[in-house]
Amino acid sequence: MGRFKRVTVLAMGCAVVACSSDPVGPDDALGDWGGEGASVTVSAVAADFEFDCATGQVEGLLTLDSQGDFTADGVYFRGGGPLPIGGRVPIPARYEGTVDGNRMTLFVLLEGSDPIGPRSLRRGEEPFLRRCL
Repeated sequence: MGRFKRVTVLAMGCAVVACSSDPVGPDDALGDWGGEGASVTVSAVAADFEFDCATGQVEGLLTLDSQGDFTADGVYFRGGGPLPIGGRVPIPARYEGTVDGNRMTLFVLLEGSDPIGPRSLRRGEEPFLRRCL
C-alpha cells in the first residue's frame, strides 16, 4: 500500500473513532444527583453534598475532564441531628469521581481516614438518606 493510502486510511480511522464517542463537557456534572446514602447538587457556583450523617461542599463549578473524571478540594462536616452551638468543624476533604452520562461514582478522601465510597448516584434520582439524630 502506498504512503498516501496508508495516511488516508489512518486519518479516516481516527475520524471514525472520534465521531463514535460522546465528548464530555466540563460542566456535564450540573444538576441534582441522588443515590443510597448520598445526594449531590452541582451548580455553577458550588457542589453541595449530603450523606447519611454528614455534609460537604466544594466552592466553584465541579469541572469534568475529557474522560468525565473530577477532583476537587472542599470541606466535609461530620454529624447529624441538631446543629451544635458554634456549628460543626470543617474537615478538609478531596472529592473524586466520575460522571458517565447520568451516572456518577463518588469518593470522599479525608486525611488520616479510609476513603468514603464509592457512592453511586444518578442524575435526577431521589436520594435515600438515613439521617443521624
